Amino acid sequence: MKLIYEDPVSTCIDSIIATITYDITDDWGETRYDQEMEFTGSQSELRKRLRDLKVMGAFNIEVDTEPCFYENMNEDTDYNRQLLGRLISDCKYFLGNGNGSEKHLWAGSVKDQIAKMRELYNSLSKGKKPVGITLADIDAFEEEMLDKLNSKKESYKRNRKRAIRESNKRDIMDLPTSERIDLMIDLWNDPKFTGGVSTERAMQYWENKGWDTSRYTPEEFNRIWDLAADEWDSRSGYVEEEEDSVDDIETKEDAYRWLQSKVAEYGNTYHFPQEERIKLDRLIDKFGNTYFWR
Repeated sequence: MKLIYEDPVSTCIDSIIATITYDITDDWGETRYDQEMEFTGSQSELRKRLRDLKVMGAFNIEVDTEPCFYENMNEDTDYNRQLLGRLISDCKYFLGNGNGSEKHLWAGSVKDQIAKMRELYNSLSKGKKPVGITLADIDAFEEEMLDKLNSKKESYKRNRKRAIRESNKRDIMDLPTSERIDLMIDLWNDPKFTGGVSTERAMQYWENKGWDTSRYTPEEFNRIWDLAADEWDSRSGYVEEEEDSVDDIETKEDAYRWLQSKVAEYGNTYHFPQEERIKLDRLIDKFGNTYFWR
């Protein structure tokens, strides 16, 4: 089994016989490749030898061990118990502060981690099995971890789609005034856009249409609203009669009587024609919510 030098003996057992290969640059600046060193000793001694090689300037260090050093992996040993405990801790971290990241798992993936846990658990005799963990618990870990992993993947997909949508949005404030007026009139004409028109609802409407409204201030919205109302009147040939002027409605009682007459004519405010909606909004600005007109 060949291990690149990082923690090359973390899974070895007992004494080790290994061949260490490395490259090194000597004192004269000449690089010597594929140097070999035979080693026999404990894990800690091997680690010390590898550290010494690093200090000497060796690089591309590899450790080649014999397969026989893993022949006792399936025996009922303390090592298997300890490794199983380590894997259980990994699972708990994965479900907690690990935030569902498989990089924190010893085996590198949920599937392999659970398979290794079952293998280790089944390798232990009844008297050696750890207290407080059963195969049912391992199954529960698998189910919960897969749910966590799938939830994280779905969240990533949603965030990715949202990021793509946001990156494709055009800034509505980059449009000339005439085009923003057209957007306002399109909003009024859209049959899907029912109910009272407010700044918040209009902004959300345009956001859903793919526009970035973050720089669209309420003051600018009101300015475009007034310009759009004038443009609407111009296109429709509507001329506001003097008796329907907002300025002629001086009290809440007058406003209430006007509203009642329009409701009787159109059924409810949702069916008001655009010019009446505009007038109603101006009256609301003047007298407040219609509830207090009575």
